[in-house]
Amino acid sequence: LRISNVSDWIKIFALIIALSILLHNLIESHRFNIGIVRLSIIFISTILALVMILPIVKNSFISEREMKIFGAFEDRSTYRCGKLVRIIDFKAVSCELSGGPVNKNNNILLVGNSHADSIKTTFVKIAEQNKISTHFIIQNNPLMSGGLNPNEIFAEAKLRSVNNIVVHFSSGGIKAELLGELVALSEKGNIRVTFIDPVPTWSAHIPREMYFQLKGTGENLQQTKEEYMLTHEAFFAEIGKINSSNFERLSVVDYFCKPNCVYQNGDGTPLYFDSGHLTLTGSKVLEKVFLKAIEKNLTSCFK
Repeated sequence: LRISNVSDWIKIFALIIALSILLHNLIESHRFNIGIVRLSIIFISTILALVMILPIVKNSFISEREMKIFGAFEDRSTYRCGKLVRIIDFKAVSCELSGGPVNKNNNILLVGNSHADSIKTTFVKIAEQNKISTHFIIQNNPLMSGGLNPNEIFAEAKLRSVNNIVVHFSSGGIKAELLGELVALSEKGNIRVTFIDPVPTWSAHIPREMYFQLKGTGENLQQTKEEYMLTHEAFFAEIGKINSSNFERLSVVDYFCKPNCVYQNGDGTPLYFDSGHLTLTGSKVLEKVFLKAIEKNLTSCFK
């Protein structure tokens, strides 16, 4: 956290010096004749005491608004597919994220970079509620430099008997040409492709800036729907050239920008855990979009 004024800097520097002197005089320059058993008991007792005391201390000194801001760093799910799948099956291209009862003949493959990772938990929840199984690409850079190419993504979709490939990336994360190649391949395999637009991103780290705003030193972050559309105008024009009956593009801007874009919900909870990745709270804003993405899967269930 940045130090906003000279007075705070002097106080912090003086505190560091004072505590350093105390540490040296009371601990470092003394020899303690304590046995290992006694030392272990003291250590364990201290840890247990801290575990009980610190939450009380934290709640006493941190406001409810600050708690919501700091909570953004934990308001996220496990990275990609977790570490275990890489150990059990290190050759795997994708993992199944669904945990509840699903229709194994109705499968979705979620493809994307870290932005797809930030929405996966909410997406899987919506799919599970409708008995649809979700597979997720393990790599963090599919359809990007050094990552899986369209042919490899299509091959994985065929292997997993996927009905719908859902694609979601950050702004500039995917080239329209590669998405077009994936759509062309998928059309031959009778697999739908659904593209979810990039979410609005910001010039500053959202939780940090919200904290500074609370302290009176933060920037007034602003972004409008018009600015978002101008930023993505060329990319959306290229996406519009993909002419296929099995391809659908889903817009997200109206869920965040009405017309001013938001980065926190009504009670002050951040929708992002950095400048562009959605928290679990933020991903819930797109629940209706995820439902639209799986609508044709639902229709196919009753055919």
